[in-house]
Amino acid sequence: MSGIFLSSRNLYLMLGGAAGTLALKALAKKSDLWRPAAVGAVKEGIAFKEWVATRLETFKEDVEDLVAEAAVAYQTEEAADSDFAEKEREILEKMAKFIDERLAEVGGKKGA
Repeated sequence: MSGIFLSSRNLYLMLGGAAGTLALKALAKKSDLWRPAAVGAVKEGIAFKEWVATRLETFKEDVEDLVAEAAVAYQTEEAADSDFAEKEREILEKMAKFIDERLAEVGGKKGA
């Protein structure tokens, strides 16, 4: 068989492309009608993007502040716990020394 063979799928594809081209040409002729609306829509899209970016930056700063505050609170608490543990150790050592001294005194009195 010689010649050009077009399937229905290819034919629909060509017809769709032709219809799209005609629609674009019609829109180009009517650009005075839709162009201001398109420009306004794009302008609003840009404004929305800027609004979202500003809100996102504010949220990011708030989260960074929160994390920094939590880190300071944690470090302060750790330092307080460390000081408490040190004082507790000192008290226990003094108590152990006192008990040892008392036991030595009691043991010395019994032997006398």
